[in-house]
Amino acid sequence: KQGPRRPSRDKSLQVGDSLVLGSGKQVYGPLISSSTNAGLCFIYTTKCPFCRRSLSAWSMIDSIAAGGHIAVRGVCMDSLQNCVQYSADHHLRFAVFVPDSTERFKQQNHIAGVPWTVLVSDSGRVEKLWLGVVDEEKLSDVKKELSSLIGLARRTRHVHEVRVGGS
Repeated sequence: KQGPRRPSRDKSLQVGDSLVLGSGKQVYGPLISSSTNAGLCFIYTTKCPFCRRSLSAWSMIDSIAAGGHIAVRGVCMDSLQNCVQYSADHHLRFAVFVPDSTERFKQQNHIAGVPWTVLVSDSGRVEKLWLGVVDEEKLSDVKKELSSLIGLARRTRHVHEVRVGGS
């Protein structure tokens, strides 16, 4: 199986690409290891009305993901101060990462607009992505993906426990 690829110059981020967080700081929310970007990633700005309209759906997604021990990280492409204030004002529960250079982040990942909701594998590969406001249809799709992942994780954990236990 081939590893994740970098986005090509003429295309936006797509399934199969690697999501490159680059250097930056986690400025809000529960601590997430910087050694991986696996899980769900919300890419947004503080001034985007479409991002604001996605916040309630992202909160629901975060609650489901937390129940399945799936990491959720927001990537806020704004100043550090604005990101911290926005996170507090909107009572975000997910971790918020601010790239040292939002321009570099956008270039590396070919992000031309926001919001993005991205499901990233353990290898850093984009498994699924949704561009734009998370409406009912997208929310339903994300929930299905999460349910599938959570079910797989539980089955894998059960198989591992049975093998370790010797039964």
